[in-house]
Order: sequence, then C-alpha cells, then structure tokens
Amino acid sequence: MASGTYKSLQFPSMPDLSGITPDMADMVPDLSGITPDMADMVPDLTNINLDNLAQFNLDDLSGVSETDFANIDITQFKSIPFDLLGTISPDQLNNIPDTIFKKINPSQFTQISPESLSGLSSEQISSFSKNVMKKMLPEQLSAIPAELIEEFSAKQFKNLPSDLFSELSIEQFASITDKAFKSIKGDQFANLSLEIFENFSDEQINTLTKSAMKNISTEQFTSIPADVFNSFKSNQLKKLTPETFAAISLDQFNNIADQYLNKITPDQFSSLPTDIIGKLSEEQFDSISNKVLKKFDSDTLEQLPRSIIETFSTKQFNTLPLDALTGISTKLLSNLPEDVISQVSTQQFSQMNDPLSRKGLDAEMIAMLPANAIRGMTIDQAKRATPSSCSAMTTEQRKEIPAENFGHFPLNVVKSWGEEEAQIFGSEQLSNLNSDQIKVLDNDFLKNLSPEQSALLGQ
Repeated sequence: MASGTYKSLQFPSMPDLSGITPDMADMVPDLSGITPDMADMVPDLTNINLDNLAQFNLDDLSGVSETDFANIDITQFKSIPFDLLGTISPDQLNNIPDTIFKKINPSQFTQISPESLSGLSSEQISSFSKNVMKKMLPEQLSAIPAELIEEFSAKQFKNLPSDLFSELSIEQFASITDKAFKSIKGDQFANLSLEIFENFSDEQINTLTKSAMKNISTEQFTSIPADVFNSFKSNQLKKLTPETFAAISLDQFNNIADQYLNKITPDQFSSLPTDIIGKLSEEQFDSISNKVLKKFDSDTLEQLPRSIIETFSTKQFNTLPLDALTGISTKLLSNLPEDVISQVSTQQFSQMNDPLSRKGLDAEMIAMLPANAIRGMTIDQAKRATPSSCSAMTTEQRKEIPAENFGHFPLNVVKSWGEEEAQIFGSEQLSNLNSDQIKVLDNDFLKNLSPEQSALLGQ
C-alpha cells in the first residue's frame, strides 16, 4: 500500500496496559512521552498520497476516492500507469478537474473507457484539447451522451478525425450547435450516415456549408427528405456536383424554392433526369438563369413541356444557342407564341429543321415570320419546301429568298408559281433556275415576266 499523508489524530484516552507482564514489555511502544499536541505525527491511513500513483496497482486505484480524484493535478494524473487508466470509474473520472482535460496526454485519453466518458460533465467535455479530439476513438465518441455533444465547440469539432463522424448517432448529430455545425469540414461531412441525412431538419439544411455541399454523396443527397429541400439556398445548390444533382427526385426538385433555381449551373441542369425537365412548371422555368438557357441543346428543348414552349418570351428564345434549334421538331416550333415567331432572326431561321416542309410550320405561322428571317433559308430547307408553304409567304418574304436557293426548289413548287410570283421574283433569283425547273413553269407565270426576265429563262 502507498504511504500515507500526515493528519491530526486525537486519542480519546491512553491504552489499558494492566495486562502486560514484564516479559512482554519489549513489545509495547513507549507512549509515555506522547502528548495531545504531538498527535499530528501519527500517520492517517484513511487518505491516499496521490504522489505515489505511479506505483499503484488495480486494487490501489480502485480505492482512491472521488474526493481524492478531485484534488489530482496533471502531473499526478500523467503518472497513472496506462494499464490502469481503463479502470477509472465514471464517478472517479467525473471528479477530475476540468483543467486535466486541457493538458492530458492524448495517448492516455485513448485508454479511458467509453463507460467512464459517459459520465463526464459539460465543463469537462468543453475542456477537451484539440490533441484529445484528434485522437478520440470511435467507441469513445459514441459513448458521449447526445446532450453533451452540444458542449463541443466549433474548434473541437473541426479537429475530430473524419472517420469518427460515421459513429455519430441521429441524436448526437441533432445536438450539434449551429456554430459547430458550420465548422464541419467536407471530408468529415462525407462520413455521416444515411440515417442522419434521412432525419435532416430545415435548420440543418440551412446551415450546410459550401464545403459540405461539395462533398455530399449521391446516396446522402437522395436520403434527404423532400420536404426540407425548400430550405436549400441558392448559394448552397450551386455547389452540388452535376453527378449528385442528377440523382435528385421529382419531389425533391419540386420542393426547391423557385427563387433559388436561378443559381443552378448549366451542367447541373443538363444532368437532370428527363422526367423532371418534362414536368417543369412555368414558374420553375422562368427562374432558370440565362446561363442555363445558353447551354440548351435540341434534346433539352424537346423534353420541355409544351405549356412552357407556349409561354416562351422573345428574350428566352433569343438566349437559346443557335444549334439548339437544329433538329428540333416542327411541332415544338409550332407551339411558340406569335410574338416569338414574328421576331425570328435570319440566323435562327437558318437553324430550323425544315420549317417549309410538309410537316413544317403552318401557313399562318409562315406568314408571321419577319421578311429578314427568310434570308436565312438554306438550300436544304428549299429542297423540302412545299407549294403550300411557299404560297403562304408574303411578298416581302419572297423577295428575301436567297437567289442561290432557287435552283433547288422542288418541281412541284416551281410549277405552282403564277402571276403573283412572276411580279415578285427578281432577275437574280430567276437566273438560278435550272432547265428542268424552267420546263415546268406555268404559262400564267411566264406571260407575266418582264422581257428581261423572259430572256434570262430563254423564253
């Protein structure tokens, strides 16, 4: 047993020596000189000398009272043998001064049993040094009650090993303060369990950092309840990777506040499932930024609901890249508002997929096109033109047909020309007709040509 400290000891009376024989006298200590004021010299074995902790065994340490642990200093604590640290009881550990946890050797801390840590006070928890946090074991973190997790500071959380975050329970995670939550690094966040994401609150969503958003896995993201998606802010959404954003469900997407959709990146939008694009509301589409519209392709346009195409503004249509108009169906074009059709540019018309074909724009829409749009007519468009589409053109539009296209009009188109066309078409346009086309020209057309035009056609 360790040596004792010296404390005052009061004797109520001198011991009875009447039974002592002379031959036993050597066995009796001489107490004749002891007076009451000398009692302080008598060892008190009811208390333990903490300076001898290094020599303690298991039985010795278990006998150390809670009160003695309350008086321990860092030097004494550091002297406790490693193999005994795990035997410190919750009550003993709970009485250790807060300052001990600020200076404790991390390797010592890892020897403390999870059971003992479960009994710590909030003051002790908040005293954990960064080095202790860095070395904390998974089973130790798991043992800390949820109500004490909120005592961890942002700095402490920042120093927790990333893999320990997988050990956090739903209750523990929910106890993290907003300030500490914001300190969680991306790689730490990536280790959180799916169960935690399934129980995300609006407040937690709102607190997610840019780093956290970048590191959310697809599985974590899809586990977030749809009804809390309205708490995502625009600056959070734009940090999601396109791969993660592609996994979003229709319910989740529909819960994103419309005003925050304007921060979705072109890559994110293009990654959206077709069922989401095909069910966009007018409000959602109007919230999408011009940056996204500028990256549209023909496939994306085709996926849009017809109700959105019908509400396209001129500004939105003009923001689309020209190549997005290549290959889109005439059905889609035919759903565009009149004010959009009436302002189609030369370049836009040139990209349209056979607007003058049998399945192209109807006569009314063709007539709405500005005359300068017809300047964009391509040879391929001319090749697939129909008599009805050409007859739907206004005088101003016909005058703008590129001269080089005339030699490519189908014979049935050329054959349909009459007096009106003869008076509209210029000499440069007619000079491009080929011999086969000239042969099918109607008499009403020929007889209304000027002498100059007739000469060009060999008439």
